[in-house]
Amino acid sequence: MKILIIWDFDGVIADSEKLWSQNWVDMLKQKKGIELTQQQTKDLIIGVSEKTKIFRLKKAFPNMEIDAGFLDEIHQNEINLIDNVMEATPGIEAIFKDNRFVHCIATGATKDMNIRKLKRLGFDKYFDEKNCFTADMVDKGKPHPDLFLLAAEKMNVSPQDCIVIEDATSGFLAAREAQMAVVAFVGAENNNTTEYRKICKEHIVDGIFATMTELHKFLKNMQQTKNISNDKQR
Repeated sequence: MKILIIWDFDGVIADSEKLWSQNWVDMLKQKKGIELTQQQTKDLIIGVSEKTKIFRLKKAFPNMEIDAGFLDEIHQNEINLIDNVMEATPGIEAIFKDNRFVHCIATGATKDMNIRKLKRLGFDKYFDEKNCFTADMVDKGKPHPDLFLLAAEKMNVSPQDCIVIEDATSGFLAAREAQMAVVAFVGAENNNTTEYRKICKEHIVDGIFATMTELHKFLKNMQQTKNISNDKQR
């Protein structure tokens, strides 16, 4: 049985979480007069779906209205960033090409945005509607386990045979609640710090990696161990 690798997108497949979060920070300041602190940015908008961002912001700022016009500008800015700025994480395609694994994506983005990102990076040859799962497919996004569990169900793999590659604490929590292994990828610019590695360790992840080369080696060892275990059970 091959391991199912469940990939988060932003901050893992591409160092793009910083682009989306800065877009929200800038727009809230320009349009709403709200200047988020660094801690508020982490607590309210990083690593979660748009639906969860809106919920948290409305709770934190009850008098603020997030209307359709505001979201339209957010989305247009994101499209510009995808088409002109976003780049793939170095070394990741070697893992996609490795037929020892099965791959899928579980992301806080919408279906349309995910498709656009994949086409931009040329990764639509690896991922399509059969192995991409987005926040608009579930009622509750990360840190709830629903998206990861949906991915496992649709890919016909048990949670125990999945490993989630995440960069955000909300993803760590979701994976653990789904009873899946999870590793932290800290290669993104904002996450590659001693402080963030400490946070990852506190969430008891199964590994912490700053490069795809390191991660690939870990995944190959994990698959080999699983194969040996399966052979012994036969």
